[in-house]
Amino acid sequence: MNQSPFTRKQFFIALGVSLTALLILFGVSFFDNRTKIVFCDVGQGDGAYIRIKNKIDVVVDAGPNRQVLDCLGRHMPFYDRRIEIAILSHPNKDHYGGYTYILDRYQIDNFLTSSTAGSRTFKELVDKIKREKIKISLPKYGTIINIGNDRLRFYSAVGVGRDENDQSLVFTLEENGFRVLFTGDISGNLLPLIGKIDILKVPHHGSKSGLNPNWLRLAEPKVSVISVGKKNRYGHPAQEVLNLFKALKLNYLRTDEKGDIVFRIWNLKFEIFNQFEFYKFEI
Repeated sequence: MNQSPFTRKQFFIALGVSLTALLILFGVSFFDNRTKIVFCDVGQGDGAYIRIKNKIDVVVDAGPNRQVLDCLGRHMPFYDRRIEIAILSHPNKDHYGGYTYILDRYQIDNFLTSSTAGSRTFKELVDKIKREKIKISLPKYGTIINIGNDRLRFYSAVGVGRDENDQSLVFTLEENGFRVLFTGDISGNLLPLIGKIDILKVPHHGSKSGLNPNWLRLAEPKVSVISVGKKNRYGHPAQEVLNLFKALKLNYLRTDEKGDIVFRIWNLKFEIFNQFEFYKFEI
């Protein structure tokens, strides 16, 4: 009979060390009150998760499929199954597809979108939201949602043109002077002129029509995030956009290269934690 390589004592020591490590990690996470922003790797689509002050959960778009659940599983506390605010920038499947799966696993209190009209599959999603008795809102330009000391401020271009992309909900998350701009798939010529921002979600996965040089010079984001799938058939991000960031010496990160991109905010500073890389910025 082969003897086990571990004695009973060694087993319990290893178990104790593992449990202690898990408790430490849980404690650090539980008592960390910094706001966390995650741009999820959902393939060719958009999906983001925000946990405000370790209390309030916000989801912004949900990618094309169930891949968003993996991101929430990694970054949302395992004991929390409630999403206070879910936002859909516009009814394109690469933004709404994952919400069908989120609704099966999480409770959503409020659903914000640019429209309740769209394709058959989108209407099925809307019907499912209504059956769950979730409040649906269509925020207009100037809408402000206060969440403690944080706020969501909407600069939506609803009603501009017929293109669904150009009717994307555009809004900032603001915390103590820190601003993150979410842009959906809006065209570059419709981006709001709101001055400098700290983090930019690059419109339309880095499409060449999503940004223009003058706007980017004025906004001067400290970091921009391109949500995009590997080897996608659209050729996103466009080389013109990458060249523009390089010419203006602006930092950008891509989900197809980095996976989930995680920011933590506190006071007037923020950090990026991403696959063993660490960046620290002061505003």
